[in-house]
Amino acid sequence: MRTRYVVMLALWCVWSVAEAQGTRVLTGRVLDAQGNPVSGAQVYYYPNLFVTFMGVPAEKLPKATTDEQGRYRLTGANLLLTPVSQVLAFHPQHGCNASEIGKRPPRDLRLLPLQEFQGKVVDAEGRPVAGAAVRLVALGIEEGKLILPPPTPPFVVQTDREGAFRLPAHSQMQWLMLVVTAAGYEPLVFNGNVTWEKVSKEGIQLTLKPGARVTGQLVYAHNGEPVRNYPVVVARYSTCAFTDQNGRFVLDVGAGEVTIKPGFSLDNPSLVPPGVFPRVQLQNIQPGTTTDVGVIRVYTEPVVTVEVRDDKGHAVPFCAVEVSPAEGRREDAFPLPYFTDARGQLRFPLAEGKYRLVASGAASANLYYTSREVKEITVREGRVVDAQPIVLQVTATRIDRPQQAKMQVRTSRGQLPKKVWVQAGNLLYDLVEEIGSEWRPYRLDGDLLSIEVGGVEGRILDRLFVVDTVLWEGAVLRNVSANALPKKVRLQPLPRVYGRVLDGAGKPVVGARVSLVFGRNSTLPDGSGRMWVETSVPIAVNTDKTGRFALPLLPEGTCWAVATGRGYEPAAAVLRRGQAVTLWLKGASGEYAGVLVDEYGEPVAKMRIDLRYTFSESQTMQNRQQRRLPTREVSLGHVITDEAGRFALRGMPSSLLLTMRTEFGPPMRFRATPSRQLALTRNALRPPWEREQSPPQPNVEKLLRAVEWMQPVQWQGKQTLLVFTAPYLTGNEETLQAIARQLREGWQVALVLDTASRAEAESYRRRLGVELPVGYWKKAPNRPRVPSLPHILPGMPYLVHLGEDGKPLRVGVKVEEVNRLFAQGER
Repeated sequence: MRTRYVVMLALWCVWSVAEAQGTRVLTGRVLDAQGNPVSGAQVYYYPNLFVTFMGVPAEKLPKATTDEQGRYRLTGANLLLTPVSQVLAFHPQHGCNASEIGKRPPRDLRLLPLQEFQGKVVDAEGRPVAGAAVRLVALGIEEGKLILPPPTPPFVVQTDREGAFRLPAHSQMQWLMLVVTAAGYEPLVFNGNVTWEKVSKEGIQLTLKPGARVTGQLVYAHNGEPVRNYPVVVARYSTCAFTDQNGRFVLDVGAGEVTIKPGFSLDNPSLVPPGVFPRVQLQNIQPGTTTDVGVIRVYTEPVVTVEVRDDKGHAVPFCAVEVSPAEGRREDAFPLPYFTDARGQLRFPLAEGKYRLVASGAASANLYYTSREVKEITVREGRVVDAQPIVLQVTATRIDRPQQAKMQVRTSRGQLPKKVWVQAGNLLYDLVEEIGSEWRPYRLDGDLLSIEVGGVEGRILDRLFVVDTVLWEGAVLRNVSANALPKKVRLQPLPRVYGRVLDGAGKPVVGARVSLVFGRNSTLPDGSGRMWVETSVPIAVNTDKTGRFALPLLPEGTCWAVATGRGYEPAAAVLRRGQAVTLWLKGASGEYAGVLVDEYGEPVAKMRIDLRYTFSESQTMQNRQQRRLPTREVSLGHVITDEAGRFALRGMPSSLLLTMRTEFGPPMRFRATPSRQLALTRNALRPPWEREQSPPQPNVEKLLRAVEWMQPVQWQGKQTLLVFTAPYLTGNEETLQAIARQLREGWQVALVLDTASRAEAESYRRRLGVELPVGYWKKAPNRPRVPSLPHILPGMPYLVHLGEDGKPLRVGVKVEEVNRLFAQGER
């Protein structure tokens, strides 16, 4: 979920925010959750979603207060309602409004009630940090919907003496983003999947790393006057600072490399700041220090003129243009773009140097523009060397976007439905992630049902199922689109099928869980074919004292009843109208016990492991033809590891699929048979191309204890270890050449292999024909496999810089280091 939000935010944050000429007044109303007007609510206008993430002070934004009728009136230059602009409202008693990504903000803003949760800020040694500023940046509450609160209390708070703080949140939140800053510490951006259930019970603890400060002064290059109220940002952090009356700024930063660059303007709809300065890159910033960069000259000349045009030569208005140095690293996770005006043009000043210009973005409601070329320009001796205007060519592609549709839904007796779920007949793209997500609950406003249909304009759905999962009534709509849905839908009672659940001796099983699974042939999104899809319908019952149950029968497909119970193997049977069904449960006595560890063999406590089951016979060709058993996985609940990372199960089936959802990447799955010596490894690998605001540093001390061969190697006086964790090097000539090259350059190189003994590792080394230390991952119940080090991929190097005391100073491999290590040809 968190990754999906980030992708959507990246898409819409590069959309233009304004035309050259905008309205000067925005009016509307603020309503509570029941639709009543709210007086005294604070309303703020943001020109772009990106601004909300940078923590712009509220006093720098257009704002208003609602009157007794809940009406607001925002005034100022260039106020526009665009898909990336936002109008935020807040009231202490009624909460904050939600924003829908990619849609124009409505003039009428409905507030959602909020609740408080607790948290704590500590330093690297676990000591509380008092006086830290904690800002709530965003709450994800459902697909495409965010709460983006204004940067004012109670969404910006300071920690007390114990490092504790309290912030508002929503009961349906699925994702949370916080920014923490404190003097002497590196800014922290917390960005992860967090539910209200978890945070309300456990709270949240945030750990700050030692940091430093950078100060400086901005002056205009042409007259030396201080540049006042100018935004300055640091790459990688969602923070900014504005210069004071003397042009000075103060920024809290992390240790190591720091890049300071111009921010954005709130007075200009293109986001071009009042002048620019070359990026300032600082090296080897030490914690606890203050570095003054001195005077930085801000240039207002020369001005570069850019035009963005599509394949037909037409101007592309509101398109994002990214400007970055042509040389050196591009360290931004989301480079801040500028935006063309209504004529597809953009004007901005540049300091002396070489720059890369790239145009891309969703510059209209239905089209996304991709760059066809990258232009480089040079500013030398106060003028632009290249001919102007600089024309950037883009190619347009259509944006797939769900469409909103509304229907009035009533039961067969004309009453309001209880709880409605909807399933689209077409196969959706998100089925690749999880098939069960195709059934979706939708909220009702009285009897008015609002749903999302398809993802492509004009798409026709062959079936649309609308089911009340409480009353067991439903309807099937055929060959529909968002533009052709019926205005009124009357649900009809679904036929019921009755059955019993018995054990091997023919006795009724009381309290068995019987769930409904539905399968049918579904149309592919592009209409090119059909495929069989099964979904778990959100309907389940428990058997009574006689083992009896009843389930509704969905039309135009195959329905199964799947029975589960502790101490039994699951069973399934096809449901047919007018025919009773009997499910026979066999006893199950499987015992599972083991430990869950991380890559370093350390236990992972309080981790949820989902238990799933698949019918072995369901994968046969005969079953695929007859559909007697469902092929999808059956949920058997979950287990939570204890403080030692251990778990134990009894009365389970003869095979289980153990599944863990990780913060990054797809779920981890382990197929297991009954055993009391299971060892599961939780892989916390983060891809090296994901530049986190506060990347996790691997615990090298644990690694040195776990991998027995590294400790003697590090004490041979070498200050650097270049470790290749590549168990499959045979035939990988590129990697072997890179190893040989590093040996010639004097590096200390070692290999870690997934072998059972040192003798086996040495034998492997001799087969490779390399002379270098080789170690092995010592297999044990709590160390089941070779460690997957963070910031590393199989076959890629892992760098550890060691200090004089033998302790690691820096870990990981930078992009430019990887390029050098694997450079082609002799050096």
